[in-house]
Amino acid sequence: MSGSATDNKVDAKKYIIHEGIVFAIELSKAVHAPDAAIGGRSQLFELLSTIAELFKLLVITLPHSGVSVFLYNCAGVHHHIHRLLGLRDINGWAMKHLNGILQNHLTGIQTLEERFPVSDEPTPLPKLFNTVYDEFVSKEYNWNKFFWVTSMKGDEYLDELYHTPELKNTIRRTIMDFNNRNIHLHPILLGDASRWNERDLGQYEELLFNLPSHSNPSDAPATDTQDHLYSPSLTFVAADEIKKRILRLKEVQRFQFLVDLYLSFPQLTAMLAQTSPENASTLAVVSLKGYAVFSQEKFDRSINMTYVDELNRFKEVQAAMIKVDDASSGVPQSEKTNGDGCFVTTYKLGDESFHLTEEQKLTVRALNDLIMAYDVSEAPEEVFDSAHLQRLPENVLVESHGEDKTFGPLSLTLRVKPPFLVVIGFAAMAAHPRHLSVAPPSFMTANVSWTANFSNSFKVYSSLYQACLKKKKCILVYGVTRKNTNPGLYVMYPTAKSATGLIDEKEHGAAPARQTHPEGFYLIRLAANDDYRSDPPYLLELVQDYYNQLGMASPDNLPEQNKDIPELVKSFTKLCKHFVLRDGYVPLDYPNPNINYFMDMLAQQLSQVEDTKLVHAAIDTTPSQTLLKHDVTLQTLQRVHESIHADNGAALALLKLINSRLNSVANDQELSFMSNSPMTAKKPATEGAVTDADMLYAWKNGNIHYYTMAQLKNYIKQNEATLGFGPTGTKQVLIGRLTEFLNLKNGMD
Repeated sequence: MSGSATDNKVDAKKYIIHEGIVFAIELSKAVHAPDAAIGGRSQLFELLSTIAELFKLLVITLPHSGVSVFLYNCAGVHHHIHRLLGLRDINGWAMKHLNGILQNHLTGIQTLEERFPVSDEPTPLPKLFNTVYDEFVSKEYNWNKFFWVTSMKGDEYLDELYHTPELKNTIRRTIMDFNNRNIHLHPILLGDASRWNERDLGQYEELLFNLPSHSNPSDAPATDTQDHLYSPSLTFVAADEIKKRILRLKEVQRFQFLVDLYLSFPQLTAMLAQTSPENASTLAVVSLKGYAVFSQEKFDRSINMTYVDELNRFKEVQAAMIKVDDASSGVPQSEKTNGDGCFVTTYKLGDESFHLTEEQKLTVRALNDLIMAYDVSEAPEEVFDSAHLQRLPENVLVESHGEDKTFGPLSLTLRVKPPFLVVIGFAAMAAHPRHLSVAPPSFMTANVSWTANFSNSFKVYSSLYQACLKKKKCILVYGVTRKNTNPGLYVMYPTAKSATGLIDEKEHGAAPARQTHPEGFYLIRLAANDDYRSDPPYLLELVQDYYNQLGMASPDNLPEQNKDIPELVKSFTKLCKHFVLRDGYVPLDYPNPNINYFMDMLAQQLSQVEDTKLVHAAIDTTPSQTLLKHDVTLQTLQRVHESIHADNGAALALLKLINSRLNSVANDQELSFMSNSPMTAKKPATEGAVTDADMLYAWKNGNIHYYTMAQLKNYIKQNEATLGFGPTGTKQVLIGRLTEFLNLKNGMD
């Protein structure tokens, strides 16, 4: 029992995103030289300033990410490798250090060329890769990405490296170590692709990617180049595209899953016909990418098996391990039997227990596979031809029925395996507000990279988006976004603000938010069976009792603990009218007060100018007032507090009423199960003989340790034949043996 809870916590931690990013930037005269394409700034300044901006974005979205920067071919340091920033979680010191270097360059105190001079001797590439590898090993991250920024092209060192077997083998061994540690190498070649000839690219591919362990295409990032001669793992970046390319890392950081959306319903076909007639008679399948909109704290959600008893109450299924003579019979061993036997999992429903045989377990697994898959054979007949089936991806199973094994529309079943999403219907946008979600939403875009299972995804995705905007509809979908997750019910919500159909902010006097949403869909998870099963059993019983007795003539006939529920619903309805939900989250409106205050103080120290406003503010205001001035969250809470007290105390009185009723419901539930709680159980007596009933009661409440050593020895002597051990050993040993025996006897693990 305790082991399963630990496993659940470990599984929950797997989905917390911790990404480590290392930049290794090559120094050269061309990198330090001003470039007219980026306004006269050098490429190195553009790289470092973009990384500083990336810091600010990741602080909001993924604060547990780590970013490190190395500059190689740098004079005056060991092995010509300068470690500018170590691989640590994003922190204020790293941001201050990097911003200080950039400010010194802009003010002329110390330019980047003076601070990081170019060495006469190039840095050995094996040494650079080994240094980066040691940096990744020093701190564990879920995802490791190594971005190697270089402008090296066809020089003598690359030729020497390529034609020297020892150096070449060293590079390959290091790349193999990268793959074993899940460190993904992403070379960024500065300059236009036309500057690179096929010979140089062939040498890079031979050195870096000619390994069997890198044959998985999912390990390589997608690029925008369409030249089939270039490897998809090589990214060309011109000077004016450096900022855009690096800031796309926040998309890589926020990337969550790849999934195919199957559109196979007549309603969709009619909608597509209005914007894209050529797609109206085909089975539309869209390859999608999902990105995280924001991150939040994770909680361990345990999904319990439940059943409904004879009183229509939800009860939790108790699972236990028992020792049996034969797994097929399920008959427990007698207490005096010392046979080998085996342990099986039993499930208790009411007063009866049962276990699953091996055949039944196989049936359950097959049923689970059937649930996880989905039948998309409700498609137009025109799509079932051999030419179309040849384009289906590998994760689609084609099953034919009948002796002829034909691919006719009546003899074919298409069953897709996870991950997948299937459209099951459409609804008005107002029927599914975006804030009614049980999990953080994901932003969906069309997957136009070479890793997509289906082509023309962008065209179909665009047609679907335009059709939903025109009809003011959202899409209800069912499916699995990852292979290791359970199926769920989702709504795909268009991001266009003008077509939401929700509260008009202008009518409520609120300032309209800036349009910061890209065009696409939000994937919002709705509450499903698994979410309801994760609720505590007493809460399920409370809700079930309420709905079972709603048919009574008068609310006065409801049980005492349920009388407050109808009034709570009415009170919350009134309370919602006092507030307006803002349309969307704009990160720029929520600056980090710690970072802003730190930057203000840093600017004063560097400029040696004392801000009199801050001095007078520190003297004339209290610490709480100073914090309120700089903290946006506290300012928002202050505005909410003022709005509650602004309407003659009506909202305040309503909040007090809701609070009292919630306390009443909570107290009733607390009293209902406090009598059975181990916290209220009486402690065992430390004098007198211990009976079997006393020992069983103490074991259930975890109070065996309250018995004295003499009581435990006397009890074990009286029951030595049944227990199978004598009263020898320390008190802790005796308690452990008794607990193990009682666990086994009562079907606990």
